[in-house]
Amino acid sequence: MSTVPMTSSVVVRRMQSSKGDNYWSAFKKGDAAAGDGADKNYAAKHPNVAEIGSHGEPGSLVNAPDKDELAAITKGKDGVVMAACYAGAKPSDGGKSTAQKVAEQSGISPDKVYGCTGTMSLPNSGDSANCNGTWVDGNGNAVSADTMTKLGLKNRKKAA
Repeated sequence: MSTVPMTSSVVVRRMQSSKGDNYWSAFKKGDAAAGDGADKNYAAKHPNVAEIGSHGEPGSLVNAPDKDELAAITKGKDGVVMAACYAGAKPSDGGKSTAQKVAEQSGISPDKVYGCTGTMSLPNSGDSANCNGTWVDGNGNAVSADTMTKLGLKNRKKAA
């Protein structure tokens, strides 16, 4: 059972997961190369943070690490990068963002858990995490320029 509430779409998508020392990745069953590669590469290039990759909606993940997996990948890390769409966005009912929930469940300070307010992507190179919105922390505050540079976080807002 997932720690972060899942959406009903998990039944349809049939996700599977893999993990390493500082990452946890969910991907469509049978698509391990595409789903796991970018997460694994990002984690290798940013070893001081944990990375959680999944599909998301405001306030929830389609698939999430369980409590033990979350504890294992976040132990001794400086923060968590949520490689999931809308991890920084609050749901329409005013509840908590996924980044805020992960902060609570991992024991990591909310100002060190980073989520995108819109859709996001990881290039397979693992060099960056691209947000079509704004990178925010678990408190809802914009991530500092220094942290964004250090972690390869990029805001890619769509032109109006």
